[in-house]
Amino acid sequence: MTPERIEITRKVADELAREIHANNDQNLYRQLMGLSREANNYNNFRTILIRAIRKRLHRTNHLMLGLDDYVSLFEQDESIPKSDWKLVRDLIRIRVMEQLYQANFFAATPEILEEEAPEE
Repeated sequence: MTPERIEITRKVADELAREIHANNDQNLYRQLMGLSREANNYNNFRTILIRAIRKRLHRTNHLMLGLDDYVSLFEQDESIPKSDWKLVRDLIRIRVMEQLYQANFFAATPEILEEEAPEE
């Protein structure tokens, strides 16, 4: 993975963590972490990101993720996902948890850590 791709992953995860924390959006957290089974499929994970981008844009007029960054992270060509899209997904998950931990999000919502993601 290139340093540029890692940086884009970090940026996207940080924005998602801000969204979750600022709005106490436990639903978005569950979806991203695969707690709703949705995020373990490429198309569903992509839909979760698009919804989060649209919601943030509507609320703040700030674009969380643009086309170039998205393509760099997830697409190979002609809408074929990069073979390592799950690595990017997992890095986003880890970074989101890291950021939320640093913001004491889990101290305020400890029950969310008791939920388990379904098997892939």
